[in-house]
Amino acid sequence: FFLYNPITGSDIPVIIQDESLATSGIYKRRWETNTGTHHHIVDSSTRENPPESIVAASIVAKDGALTEALTKLFITRGVSEALTIAPPHIHHYKYFAVLNNGEINSTII
Repeated sequence: FFLYNPITGSDIPVIIQDESLATSGIYKRRWETNTGTHHHIVDSSTRENPPESIVAASIVAKDGALTEALTKLFITRGVSEALTIAPPHIHHYKYFAVLNNGEINSTII
């Protein structure tokens, strides 16, 4: 598999065996309204798009439902808060987050 950095356009190869991979991002599904640009991920506590500190998040774990949920947690809360809410050593996952400046924060690569 490849993990995509939408800021730099690069693909990063990863090997995944007997695990699930989920990726979510805010770089594709965007639209303009009279209040500005919006995307499809909404913070349930504010009913607004979250701050765009993470543009893509990927999670690898045994549980596919967990991987999907954690991608949204990373995008809505940011890396630091996501790691506090759902520590990897307790929930047994690895993450790959692309920040809005193109930097990668990851335990996968």
